[in-house]
Amino acid sequence: MPPRLSREFNFAARTVMLRNPADVINAYRKLQMRCQKEGILKEAQRQRYFERPAQRRKRLAIEKCTTLYNQGLHEKLDFIKRAYRPDPWLH
Repeated sequence: MPPRLSREFNFAARTVMLRNPADVINAYRKLQMRCQKEGILKEAQRQRYFERPAQRRKRLAIEKCTTLYNQGLHEKLDFIKRAYRPDPWLH
């Protein structure tokens, strides 16, 4: 995807269209939810103040551990949800 199209896609992903002008509050809520899902709000809050290098390393280590934990948990759940697998309680 060319850089220009990727920028336009990101802009479109953060755009909320109004059907009527009275729905401004609902549109603002939708925009907040989209920004929260993409991590824009968290990133803006993090960049508001200087983050010391030690704090940054600690934050990145915690994020990495959380990601690995969630990945392992999803793998276990996917294994459990499989339809055709042997029942461990039957011999």
